[in-house]
Amino acid sequence: MTMKQALLFSAALLACGAAGCAPEAKTPDAARVTAAAAPSVQPAVETPPVDAMQPVRGRARAVYVAQGPVIDGTLDDPVWQASPPWQMGPSVKDEPARYRTFARVLFDDRNVYVGVFCGEPDTEGLVAAATLRDSEVWQDDSVEVFIRPDPDEPYYQLVVNPRGTLMDLSADGSRRSLAWDSSAEVKAAVQPGASWTAAFRIPMREISAYVGENQAWAMNICRTRYARGGDTVQEYTWPVMSRRSYHSVNDWGVVEGINVPLQPDGVTRTRSAPLPGPPVSEKGTWRGGVLVYRRASFDSHMDGFEASGDAKLSLTDDSAGGCALMSVCNEAWAGPQLKLNIAGSKDLKAAFLAKGSGFPRAAMNVYDAAARDNTTSYAYRILRDGEWTPVVYYLDSFRYNSSSRGFVAPETEYNLLRFFGPEGGSLIMDNFAVYRGNDREPPQQVAGLTAEATSEGIMLKWYPAEDNGGVMLYMVYRGIPGEEAAEKVAEVHVPHWLDNNVSQNTTYYYFVSACDFEENVGKPSDMASATAINRSEYGVLTQEGMDRVSYAPHVREVHQRGKG
Repeated sequence: MTMKQALLFSAALLACGAAGCAPEAKTPDAARVTAAAAPSVQPAVETPPVDAMQPVRGRARAVYVAQGPVIDGTLDDPVWQASPPWQMGPSVKDEPARYRTFARVLFDDRNVYVGVFCGEPDTEGLVAAATLRDSEVWQDDSVEVFIRPDPDEPYYQLVVNPRGTLMDLSADGSRRSLAWDSSAEVKAAVQPGASWTAAFRIPMREISAYVGENQAWAMNICRTRYARGGDTVQEYTWPVMSRRSYHSVNDWGVVEGINVPLQPDGVTRTRSAPLPGPPVSEKGTWRGGVLVYRRASFDSHMDGFEASGDAKLSLTDDSAGGCALMSVCNEAWAGPQLKLNIAGSKDLKAAFLAKGSGFPRAAMNVYDAAARDNTTSYAYRILRDGEWTPVVYYLDSFRYNSSSRGFVAPETEYNLLRFFGPEGGSLIMDNFAVYRGNDREPPQQVAGLTAEATSEGIMLKWYPAEDNGGVMLYMVYRGIPGEEAAEKVAEVHVPHWLDNNVSQNTTYYYFVSACDFEENVGKPSDMASATAINRSEYGVLTQEGMDRVSYAPHVREVHQRGKG
């Protein structure tokens, strides 16, 4: 019996109960796995408490064992305990899974072992209609293992449902092939009313592994829980991903410290040069409900921006607070650029303040490595010389440069953001951010507001406000004590403002609120007040006084000559 026949036989056993085999058609009865149809009945698997050595989501080191665990669908073999649990959670959120899910991963000289625990109180409701190998197993309750030792080779995917039905395939980009049939040993087990588990033994020689030490492999381990009982579909992954696609290779996790020895009956493939670690997309940081990838205030450095073409970059105090980034274009198409590694265009935005001089548009390209094409806006924002302009670009509404119609694909791989302008033009940028999602978090309260009367009016100053993305502008409100409520009198992009429309000897009070690029308004500052100065206090020059000023140089010259 071949390994493939053995797997089919195992799947058939799992699909059969005391009354005979369940029908292959995907009917409600056939799509339920009961305790009678379960491959084995075992007590629920308990795991030790999480400790300081547990891997974080998406990062782990390989754990080696002399002999791999028994593959019986459970995680009962004590050998599994050598691996700390790799906690899994919602695919695009860094939070615990509603139904506890974790993996254990082990290595020996020839194989990779993956065991997955799926907490499941409703085991009678498990959906597992697929009974034939390479059928649509992924549409059932399922566990999926993705693995790619060599980024120059295809990646490999194995999917199993609670019956033990296997689908295995190889993929290179968007091209996926079921022609790859592994000799992997894959089994599943159901623990009634508690959980179901899946176990894999995957031969390294069949997944394009190569001989070498201290390698880093890309992996993704996923669980799909079919919608039922009022629950929506639950999609759990080991890494936190930027989009709901298990196949997004740049979002996969990384397993480091993998050593693959040369074995006549194992891996014999070699490479002329070792590979760097697999490309891993930026995970971003959750801030106030949005996933922030880049945030630059330029207060002390250029925050990753570099010159593109013949452009000169520097920091300038002509800013929205602190410093800003200035780029002078010494040739056409030059400007600042920022290297990225962000997967997926959905809800991705770039927001910033811009001020141009001979730089008429906030022209920006973002390169999509997946499509091998630049993307660009349908409507670049116009920049007026010497004026701050708030800009928000919705990157999922960009188009490819090679087309004048349509929008970018959802599965982008953005690796470079670049501004460009005309020769001789200059661009100043501040409060730059790249983030994903709809921002509903207001900026923090403006602090440090002061009001000082001067001969020109009343000067207001405050500290720049903090925000999860960036502050777009400040709204200034003014009132007179004892009169009507304060009114908005100004919107400014910098943390200071001169009120020169005041009446002498009148007291005014002020407060300021910060507003971000999605128009969330922060709490008003504490009030500050000042009384406008009577400008006569500074004295008014009479005609005689002005004459004296104009005669002064002549008088000094005469005195120097000893005359007069």
